[in-house]
Amino acid sequence: MEAVDKKERNDVLKVIAMVTMLIDHIGYIFFPNMMILRTIGRIAFPIFAYLIGIGYEHTSSLKKYMVRLFIFAMITQLPYSFFNKNLSYEPYQLNILFTLLVGVLFIHLINKNIEIVKTKIFINYIKLILNTGVMFFILYMNEYSKFVGLGRGLEYGWYGIALILIFYYTKNNTLFLILNYSILTFAHAFYNIFFSLIQRSQASAIDYFINNWQLITGYIFSDTKEILTLNSYFFQGRSIMSLYFIKFFNKEKFYLRLNPWVGYIFYPGHMSLLIFIRFLMK
Repeated sequence: MEAVDKKERNDVLKVIAMVTMLIDHIGYIFFPNMMILRTIGRIAFPIFAYLIGIGYEHTSSLKKYMVRLFIFAMITQLPYSFFNKNLSYEPYQLNILFTLLVGVLFIHLINKNIEIVKTKIFINYIKLILNTGVMFFILYMNEYSKFVGLGRGLEYGWYGIALILIFYYTKNNTLFLILNYSILTFAHAFYNIFFSLIQRSQASAIDYFINNWQLITGYIFSDTKEILTLNSYFFQGRSIMSLYFIKFFNKEKFYLRLNPWVGYIFYPGHMSLLIFIRFLMK
């Protein structure tokens, strides 16, 4: 699921991401109470986000790469819609390939906007407004789908897109990358707390905002154990351990080449297999 040129491609990180994703999904489908499996699974998405971030610069054809991501995202959507403990049909949650695709699109649009600002040609600012509008529209529709009950939209949502951008723009500054990664992950946790509280609230807009703000600030002091142990809403914070694999295994001494189609086929393939096994067990 990355676009690094064939001459430079090292698939060690891709294999680590696929294995940890498989472990995560096995835990999700068959062993929901074994949180160690879900913890290991937190490693997968940040690695895929990293591969997207660095792969953007090396792809020989961005258009073909995005088309390929879209095609396999559509193929994956069918098994993904049944990928839950009850094998019930849930079509409104989009699989992770859509998130990666949107991440690539955001990098492209942001880079285009930077180029436009550098040109200082007024007419080009119309393109800047349109590009920015597209990005805000995607984010708005993703969050809107939650409020109107259509589902959860993109997997990982705005957090996933932002993480891809962080890896792309801070990949050469480890300290800055870790700092931004940490801030984003904890901001995402508090966003989820706030969103969950809003969903349960029946008061007026001002009243429930004040009430929820008090609940969130109270959460910091009353549930410090969950924050320190990265449980509950802060569980995604465990994903920061993926940085160890990204920094340590992204070296020449750890070298592996896969057929470029393996990653694309593995994603819908392993889910289809797990669904089939779950179906037989029922």
